[in-house]
Amino acid sequence: MFYLKEEKGIEIEGELLIPEEKKRVKIILTKEIEEEIKRAIVNITEILKLPKPPKPEKIQ
Repeated sequence: MFYLKEEKGIEIEGELLIPEEKKRVKIILTKEIEEEIKRAIVNITEILKLPKPPKPEKIQ
């Protein structure tokens, strides 16, 4: 969804289907989610520039 909006200018909504739980989750790309994705891309790009990957951190 992010790619389609950023690269192609197409705005869409989506659905996540979780068959095991017989659940559907509607996905809408909000401004907040877009900013979070952009920050993640910047962080990933910075990590790729490092000579070796950072030490893993435990996430709770």
